[in-house]
Amino acid sequence: MLRSLGWRRSGGIENISSQWLLDSESRTESVVVPLRRDYDDYIQRAWEALSRIASVYPQQADTLILQLILPGVDELINRKDEPTVGGSIPWRSAENQIVGFRQVLSAAAKSAETQQRHFGRSHRRVATEFMSQLRMGQTKIGSFVITAISPTNPLPVRKDGQSYDDLIAPTGRQVVETFNGGLEALQFASSEYVRHLNGAVFDETVTSGVSLDLVKGMRRVLGNSPASETVISWSTQMSRDTSKVGPSAASRIVFEAQHAPALKAAVNRLQELDTKKQVTIDGAVTDLHRATPGEAGVVEVRVLSGSDVEQVLISLTDNYDDAVESHKAGSLVRVVGTQERINSKYWIVDVKSLRITDSQGRGKELISRSDEVPS
Repeated sequence: MLRSLGWRRSGGIENISSQWLLDSESRTESVVVPLRRDYDDYIQRAWEALSRIASVYPQQADTLILQLILPGVDELINRKDEPTVGGSIPWRSAENQIVGFRQVLSAAAKSAETQQRHFGRSHRRVATEFMSQLRMGQTKIGSFVITAISPTNPLPVRKDGQSYDDLIAPTGRQVVETFNGGLEALQFASSEYVRHLNGAVFDETVTSGVSLDLVKGMRRVLGNSPASETVISWSTQMSRDTSKVGPSAASRIVFEAQHAPALKAAVNRLQELDTKKQVTIDGAVTDLHRATPGEAGVVEVRVLSGSDVEQVLISLTDNYDDAVESHKAGSLVRVVGTQERINSKYWIVDVKSLRITDSQGRGKELISRSDEVPS
């Protein structure tokens, strides 16, 4: 880490200690780092080195010491500007800050896996694993502060019986980048809403990591307070973005009281978009189930294109057996109809068209109401 901050190694005692120098215009800073953990004075010498480094960066001392003790972590701080009485705030306000910040973090973890307008109870595994990897830092001087410490390494999530390490592993860094991108997009859209009072500004924010879940969490964090500030101190390791290096590498997003109506409008807008809409979805049948032969069965379709949700359900009676054969053959399906969110799942209701296409490109129309198919 010292090298990434501009220090250079210069001497020391081989296998016992190393000396590091930092040149500036006025002077050269020096620190001796102990290497032998088995020496009796190792802890004392290590704290001396940490104190020396902290004295060079007084404004970022806590963050730098954290990165030395727990290398490869990003630090997320949420500070709530709340009027106090004798250093206290209402219990519910503090509780909402903690619960809301957790909701925002969980939503970011889900968006790092797949971008979606609303998650609800879906994608819980990645969110649960990310939250289990977090550590909470000590409170800091100022208003009411929450500190989350996030490892940058891959999350050990298991999906479909496989570890994500064997697939494409989302990392803690990717979650924090999604968290940062989502909050920045939401803050920008909220400021635009304040100026123009147009809810459409939130329509395209999903691609930046915004979800209904994230907005609800941020709205809870802000509450009735004058402002809520979130600062991310990026680890000097794993920094693909060159702005995320050095002792002052940080991102800062502030929501103010003027944004409260905008956050409410964002919730309403995303809920409105999440209710019903006409879709043409291409996907693959992943599961089927029905209680009794001859009755209606439910077909689960994994969405490949045509919607920002992960899967949809279709209720079929006459064509259920054809859907079973499609699943066996690995065929693709195209369904046209109305996508509606019912409880926590998405259904295609009022199906206008349902077509199966096999691996040879041969198609079979199961349902066709061409005069009603939306353009």
